[in-house]
Amino acid sequence: MEIEEAVGLAMRTTLATALDGVCAVYDHKPDNAAFPFVTFDRHIVQPEDDIAEPMSRHMVTLTVWSDRRGPKQVRNILGRMRRALHHADLTLSNGESVLIEVERLDATLDGDGKTYMGSALVSVLTDNKEI
Repeated sequence: MEIEEAVGLAMRTTLATALDGVCAVYDHKPDNAAFPFVTFDRHIVQPEDDIAEPMSRHMVTLTVWSDRRGPKQVRNILGRMRRALHHADLTLSNGESVLIEVERLDATLDGDGKTYMGSALVSVLTDNKEI
C-alpha cells in the first residue's frame, strides 16, 4: 500500500469513529447519500526533505456537505473533525505519521444562498520508511 493510501485510510477510520451517528464519510459520494456527509476531495503530497529523511507532507482537503439552512450543522461537524484529527496519532499500515495539524476550517454559504458547506485542510507529516 502506498503512503498516500495509508494516510487516507487512517484518516477515514478516525473520522468514521468521530462522526458515527452524525454523518457518513466518503471517498466518492454515492448518488443517494443522505445529508450531511463528508468527502475527501484533494490529497497533495510533497517531499519534506529528500536528503535527510524519506518524509512527506500530505495536504488533505475534506468537505462537509449539508442541506440545512445556516452554518450550525457544518460548524458542529468541522469541530468534531478538528477534535478527532488535530495532533492525532494515526496508525499507518505503511510508514509513520509524525505530526497531524488541522490547518484551516471554513464554513461558507453555498451557491444556493440558503445552505452551508464547510472545508477542512489537514496537514499530515509522514516518515515514509517501511515499518
